[in-house]
Amino acid sequence: MIDSIVHSKWDTEGLTMSNNVSQPLEHYLTYFPIVFIDPTGCHNLCWDITIDSYERLKHESKLTIDCLDSNERNSFESTFMKPISFEHKFDALLK
Repeated sequence: MIDSIVHSKWDTEGLTMSNNVSQPLEHYLTYFPIVFIDPTGCHNLCWDITIDSYERLKHESKLTIDCLDSNERNSFESTFMKPISFEHKFDALLK
């Protein structure tokens, strides 16, 4: 699952969980930066996801795969069980 996120193209090709989409994916891509159509074929589940959030998800997914593939001890624990504070994750917060 994580690998499929890394290689996804929801911003350029879109993705659908339905064979019966009400509009072509290109139609949705003209209105939304990220397209992931629900099983009904009518609603974009990622309607409020920004391109920056999507790119961050892909980046974090890649880091997760790299960590789990490494020979490092406790890679699973450090990836999924160790909390990371906002201050450790980001340099600054702009308001």
